[in-house]
Amino acid sequence: TGSTDSGANGWSPDNDFYAGSAPIAIQDQQYASLHIGFSFSKVHRQMASVEKRIWLITLLSILFGSALSLLSAKLISIPIRDLALQAKLAGRGDFKQSLTYQSRDAIGQLAESFNQMVADIKTEIQERKDTEKALRKSEEEYRHLIERVNDGILIIQDGLIQFANPRAIAMSGEASEDFIGSPFTDYLHPDEQEKVRRFYAQRMAQKDPVSIYETIFVRKDGELIYAE
Repeated sequence: TGSTDSGANGWSPDNDFYAGSAPIAIQDQQYASLHIGFSFSKVHRQMASVEKRIWLITLLSILFGSALSLLSAKLISIPIRDLALQAKLAGRGDFKQSLTYQSRDAIGQLAESFNQMVADIKTEIQERKDTEKALRKSEEEYRHLIERVNDGILIIQDGLIQFANPRAIAMSGEASEDFIGSPFTDYLHPDEQEKVRRFYAQRMAQKDPVSIYETIFVRKDGELIYAE
């Protein structure tokens, strides 16, 4: 049989080395002593190295995250800035440019919606220009027709002559600047005043207006003109 008694054990003064010893005895007779020592300096160095690596990885992660955030912010801000610029140009009537953004995220959908809106506005503007052009052409043709016909044509508003074609002015015997803007009743025969006023009131009120009737106009020189 054998037994082991503990010897002196403990740390070095700088706590960097641990030493321990124990006697080896058989039947209460000591034959040898076992001495064990372990240095923690290498462990401390390895732990310090690991700690430095952890700090380095943390720092790199922070820098990478910041760089990624800046890049993402820039990638987002560029299309938003372009959108704001195009919106400003569109507000001034400049629809020549469009937004180009390939991504299908929210910014891409916004850019697509903006481009569609601009395309619709351009189409509407072009249609309006075409309509105005056709209207001007129609008005010009209508004016030429009115000016060339042999019948007198008047446009009366609020009882005043607002337009008269050359034939109507010639029939009145008045100068154009005197005829336009004067009351149409000034050129009616006294016996026709009440009847024509009544017909005119009915037409303005849209109450069974008489479309065709005969009346008598009086020229500036007193000549009577029988008209229908």
